[in-house]
Amino acid sequence: MRRFEKLVSGCATLIILWGGVLISHRVWRPDLNREFRKINHRYFADGLHGVRVEYRVLEYEGETRKYSNGDFLILIDTEGDASRILRHESCHIFLPWDDENRNHGGSFKDCMRRFEQ
Repeated sequence: MRRFEKLVSGCATLIILWGGVLISHRVWRPDLNREFRKINHRYFADGLHGVRVEYRVLEYEGETRKYSNGDFLILIDTEGDASRILRHESCHIFLPWDDENRNHGGSFKDCMRRFEQ
């Protein structure tokens, strides 16, 4: 095989491998906002408003922030089970923000039971 043919073959192999990495990266990371909208529609009758979802590298699997304008940001760790974490964080948003049971108390557990149906 000539030097030029080896170069072309090597470049083609690299392009194929890099494309596979990009495709697999997109397959394993769903569109979080679309996933949230599905959960919101199915389990909360589209009652959760002003919610944006993003991937972040976090210490925990997920985190919910509430802003002064009433909007929410759900952060999902890049290594977590996005659908499960979104359901969990949705219950934090669903419950009144000043409810002390919002943080995994009885009201929170009741909210999580809706996903078992």
